[in-house]
Amino acid sequence: MEDTITQQITTDQLWDVFDKEYSWSGYLWQDDTHKPFVFIDQLVNYREYFMTKIPFIVEGFLVNETATISLTIKNIDGVYYCYKSENFATLKNVQTFPAHKTFENTGIKALQFIPIFKKQKDPFSGKFQKKECEKSNNSACFKEYVYSHQIFKGILS
Repeated sequence: MEDTITQQITTDQLWDVFDKEYSWSGYLWQDDTHKPFVFIDQLVNYREYFMTKIPFIVEGFLVNETATISLTIKNIDGVYYCYKSENFATLKNVQTFPAHKTFENTGIKALQFIPIFKKQKDPFSGKFQKKECEKSNNSACFKEYVYSHQIFKGILS
């Protein structure tokens, strides 16, 4: 879990990823369509989807399983929030969600995500417990795992 890298990237960095001509599986959903554009192991010509202000991509989840790169794209109030995740191939905690009915006849039956948790200091630990924990050199003391984000793993078609 600690080796998995998820970072927020700019749209310019997103274009750089698309320029590498990887094949992608997932979808991009424009604001003026009732169904997403679905990709199953295909190149994505991002210029078709991102080079206009209207229509725009509302949401996108794409994965390249060979290079283990996952992209999450959200447009909130006219601003793109893009995330790139890498090194997640060995993670086992995959959650599968049935596709919404708007995905009917798109080839997507289910979406797979990997939840990522991060270590965080337990906010309810007291000073006495902290001293006892430090004496025991127990690295797990006062740590809890909290949900951080999810990585798009792929689609089931």
